[in-house]
Amino acid sequence: MKSEAIWYPGKAPYVYLVRQLELSQAVARGWLECAASGPYQLYLGGQLVGRGMGPTLTGRPVWERFELGPGLEPGAQQLLILAAAGAETGWLALAGELVYPQEGGYIELATGRPWQVARAAEWDEGPGGSERYWPSAGGE
Repeated sequence: MKSEAIWYPGKAPYVYLVRQLELSQAVARGWLECAASGPYQLYLGGQLVGRGMGPTLTGRPVWERFELGPGLEPGAQQLLILAAAGAETGWLALAGELVYPQEGGYIELATGRPWQVARAAEWDEGPGGSERYWPSAGGE
């Protein structure tokens, strides 16, 4: 699994990065690792998974790991990231895995194709300032 750094193809201080998933069964566990040029918020299946700081604390980007427990149900799910470019040209890279309960079944996740990217108007924690995510890449 090789992740690629992705971003909006023009200048964009904030973006939504989205990957649509189709799960054949409930997920038993998983993990995601992200590195980015600025801070980001990571949502999976409509739930906040975590927040990354980008290079804010260290002065350089670092890979941050997020462990995922059970709870994702079969069917359509969305992996959504709201990211800020930071002080440089924006980029974000993600790698991860969702593991099914049956032995050997998993989904590899890595930025690149088939991710979708859209400009975000501004940094926003969702409607009403809540922790809920925007339901699509384009906002409300």
